[in-house]
Formats: sequence, C-alpha cells, structure tokens
Amino acid sequence: MIGEEAPKADLYIDALFGAGLSRPLDGHVARLAADLRARKAMVVAVDVPSGVDGDRAKPLGAHFRATLTVTFVRKKRAHVLMPARDLCGEIVLADIGAPDSVVDALKLSLWENHPKLWRIPWPGSEAHKHTRGAVSVASGGHAHTGAARLAARGALRVGAGLVTVLSPKDAMAENAAHLTAIMLREATSVQSYAETASRADALIIGPAFGWRAISSRRWMRR
Repeated sequence: MIGEEAPKADLYIDALFGAGLSRPLDGHVARLAADLRARKAMVVAVDVPSGVDGDRAKPLGAHFRATLTVTFVRKKRAHVLMPARDLCGEIVLADIGAPDSVVDALKLSLWENHPKLWRIPWPGSEAHKHTRGAVSVASGGHAHTGAARLAARGALRVGAGLVTVLSPKDAMAENAAHLTAIMLREATSVQSYAETASRADALIIGPAFGWRAISSRRWMRR
C-alpha cells in the first residue's frame, strides 16, 4: 500500500510501469514520484522511469527520475533522446534471452549513433588531396569564427583532401592565427563566397555566418 510518502530507504526500485505507459501518473503514485525526486533519492528503474513515454522520449506529467535504468533486448527512444535520457541516469542493457529473430521481425530502421557504424574510407597509397574531396567552410566575422574552424578541422580529420575556410576580411587574421593544414581564403562578397563554394564537394555554413549569402541561389546550384 503506497502512502503519502515513501518509507525511508537507501535504494528504491521503480518497476511500477514500463515503456508503453500512455497516461500520466496520478494519485498516490504521482505523489510518490514527486516525493522521491524532491529527496533526490537513489532509484533503479526497470525499463524506463515510471511516467516517461518510452516512444516519445518525454515525461507524460509526474514522473520518476532514476539513478540507474535497466532495460532489455534493445534500448528505447527514451534511453537516447532528451529530455527522457536525462531522467534515466546510467543505462544498462540486460540480456533476457530474447533471440535476434524477434527483433529482426520488427524490421526496425533506427540505430543509436556509434563509431562502429561509421564508414570512413581509408585512402589508398595512390590517393592525394585532389582525389579525397574538397570542403569549403563559411566563417563568421571577427569574434565569430570558432564554429567554422571546428568544422574545418573535423572535415580534415575524417579524410577530406582540401579544406578551405572562406573568411570575411575582418576575420582573416583571427582565422590565420588558429589554422594549420587548412587553406584560408578571403571572401569579400556573396559572389566570392559562391564561386569558391561551387568548386567544393561539400559546403559547411556555420551558425555564426548569418544570412549574408544564404539567400543567394548560387550557393545551392550544386
């Protein structure tokens, strides 16, 4: 019988509801969830914390917050997507003997991002910078260049042969002081951005770039 408050304990097991819950918690259960959250109690949840929608990855109302969540067979959306991910704490995927054929029959097309899924080709001995792809990165102006440089370094690290940062004049010195093995080109107009970008295989427009040239259709011709 659940009272207004949970009895004092070092650890609580939340196995009230599973990932398929479709309605908000209410009554004593809702008050219990609020009490444990207020006390920052250590909770181990089975499947997902009660009150969390396993498919939509968000609480339905009152909900538990787990320190550890033990789930089975495969992770649910709630285990990897916010805000539910933050409510699950540490996640343990436990084997309960379900055969892979059961999962295969569901014909799922979702995977959790992981380096094991990445397919980055390793260049052969005959490869050179002109055969490994060209990337142009549009930089923001002075004091707004960090995103462009991070993106450029990322492109170079995964194997792009030619990486060029297109920079406004007021940010040239700032970009030059931080870039190594990445080309830097001054872009003074929409046309100069577009002409350089048109020769690239991929174009990255950083969040600090603004709208100065995005509206130009010449960017999108490729």
